[in-house]
Amino acid sequence: MGIKENQTHKSKTLSLSVDDVLVIYTDGIEEFFNFQLEAFGIDRMIRSFQESKHLHPREIIQHLFDRLKDFTQGKEAYHCDDLTIIVARRVE
Repeated sequence: MGIKENQTHKSKTLSLSVDDVLVIYTDGIEEFFNFQLEAFGIDRMIRSFQESKHLHPREIIQHLFDRLKDFTQGKEAYHCDDLTIIVARRVE
């Protein structure tokens, strides 16, 4: 965040309960395109997180990248943005 000069951002406190999962990602994930130039989109991304929310954060990320690979049928896809994701789970 904040890579452009003179941008302003709001800050907010978020309380997580035990086993809550926090996912932070860049728009390159939802804007990941297959060869039909269809975007992966927010709905597929949310579905991937819902399917894997019980897993370890590392496995949640792997699950998402597996869904991206399925979406492109295992072929190198067209994307021109970064694919960045951070997943954290509160354990205590």
